[in-house]
Amino acid sequence: MNYHRFTKPDGTTECFVNLDAVIAATPSGDDRINLIGGSLSIQVDAAQFEKAVSKKDSSEDRLSPLVSRLIQALDRLSVRIPTSIRLHM
Repeated sequence: MNYHRFTKPDGTTECFVNLDAVIAATPSGDDRINLIGGSLSIQVDAAQFEKAVSKKDSSEDRLSPLVSRLIQALDRLSVRIPTSIRLHM
C-alpha cells in the first residue's frame, strides 16, 4: 500500500490516500485535483499530489538491500562440500 498524507494550508492533516487505489486524477480548478478510485472520490491540493506522484519511490531501491540480505542468509545456510570429497562420491 502506498499511503500519502495530504495536509491543509494550516498544516493539519486533511486526509490519507492510498495512491495505488487511485484510478484517475482530474483537475477541478483553484489548485485542487479530484482523485477517483473504486470507493474514493476526494479533492486534494494539486501541488501536494504532484509532489507525491513525482517523488522517486522506486521499489527496486527498497528491494535491492532485502535481496542482498536474503542471498547472504542462504549462503550462510549452504553446506560446502570440499572438492576432494565430491571426487570420491
